[in-house]
Amino acid sequence: MKADGVSVYTIKHLQINQNAEQTYHSIRNSIVSAQHRLSAAVNSTMVITYWEIGEQIYKVCGENDRAEYGKKLLDYLSEQLTVEFGKGFTVRNLRAMRQFYCLFPIRHTLCAELSWSHYRQGLFIQKNVQNLRGVSGNWNGRLKCYTKVVTGVANEI
Repeated sequence: MKADGVSVYTIKHLQINQNAEQTYHSIRNSIVSAQHRLSAAVNSTMVITYWEIGEQIYKVCGENDRAEYGKKLLDYLSEQLTVEFGKGFTVRNLRAMRQFYCLFPIRHTLCAELSWSHYRQGLFIQKNVQNLRGVSGNWNGRLKCYTKVVTGVANEI
């Protein structure tokens, strides 16, 4: 049978295709949303873990991570962690984790929306600002660096 020159089969076929397409997009949106939530959870967990590693290193080394004992400890930790967990635990990264803890000694002040990469950029900028402006120990200098990284205008420093 035809309805206005279009077969009933064609109309039902179009409705089925439209329903299938809507269902596909709904399922796709659920998957993409889950991927984003999972990624955010992993990033947040990594940041907290790296903060905890930095805290533990600081408690053992204090400010002396470049002294002989600190160097040996970081070398040892780097070697052991790399063997067990793979790359990412170089002496340089462990030192950055310690620096991260020193910059944010209160864990709940960490921003869950920022990844480790964001914090690493902040550490890099903070270190360079200290070198260029001599703001060592100045919270306002740290806050400026952090704010510029968060707002994405770090290149204005």
